[in-house]
Amino acid sequence: MTLRELLTQTPFDNIVPYIKRSEQPDDVCHYKQAYDILLHTAPCEAGCHDVHVGIYREQDGAEYVDAGQIEGCWWNEYIDGNIIIEEGIEVSLEELAFRLLWHLTFFGYSQEQNNETLHTMGNDGYHDNKYGRMARHIDNKRYMLLANKAIRKRIVASIEEYEAEDRHSFALSEQDWNYILHHQQHCNRMKRMRDHRLELRLKELENLDRCENTMQQLLVNQVSQITRDDLSFLWNKGGRIGNEFQTRAYDATCRLEYLDELISKYGALNVGKTMKKCVVRLSTSQDFLLTQEERGVIHNKVKESTMDNSPILIEAIDETLGCQLRVMIVGIPKRC
Repeated sequence: MTLRELLTQTPFDNIVPYIKRSEQPDDVCHYKQAYDILLHTAPCEAGCHDVHVGIYREQDGAEYVDAGQIEGCWWNEYIDGNIIIEEGIEVSLEELAFRLLWHLTFFGYSQEQNNETLHTMGNDGYHDNKYGRMARHIDNKRYMLLANKAIRKRIVASIEEYEAEDRHSFALSEQDWNYILHHQQHCNRMKRMRDHRLELRLKELENLDRCENTMQQLLVNQVSQITRDDLSFLWNKGGRIGNEFQTRAYDATCRLEYLDELISKYGALNVGKTMKKCVVRLSTSQDFLLTQEERGVIHNKVKESTMDNSPILIEAIDETLGCQLRVMIVGIPKRC
């Protein structure tokens, strides 16, 4: 049996119980999208690799079905590969399908997310905006203040090496890190107070960095008349919550039905239950613009799923979507 045949023979709803017992019980809607992407994935022209399934044993004795080789891979290189199960392993089709989905989506629930995660691994996590750059500067400064002269030189050299590869971070030896940690734990009161002030400023900038990045994502290529002032409620110290999902119906006439299923059956808007104020971005391509019916249904679904009776709707163009429709919802929780 190939991976595609396994998924075809295993209805997604039969996999859901395993998802809900996993580390991502609230990600059912994302697994659903990944499941449908895989079923519509064309195989690699060079042919597909076999998927080898074995048993992974934890130190505490726990065992589970494992196929770690497919984590971070190109999905089209395995979709029509034969599943080779290690002798002696007994596993249902439903559990096997879940475990393979779990491994394939380890770095993201689509090939694009997968590639982006792998591309940004090793980065410091800050975004390319003024708050992110300020946060990066303070973060590096904290380590520089705790390092000796030789280690500071190595930090500067490492930062330059990463920047040459268009990445932002630095690497040190275990010995250097141990020195910094020891110095941090044994510095005098004045230095501890200085480090604490920098830490508080860093947390503030990290929140502003995330908010600015979210703001840019919401407003880019919009065809609405929403301004940054309209979204000012997102600037709060309590942070933001949200979700992003899209149709995988591969037919524009079916995308509303697919979207309704993601929301009503698979909890795509469950995150909105505690939102007191939110904004929703609806993205389509120019050739498959949002219909009035889709706009109305989504607006009503958001009102039903949140505590916001007047959610802000932003319509935007994204030519990469083809006939699909993407939804991004962001809001502030009730406690803020």
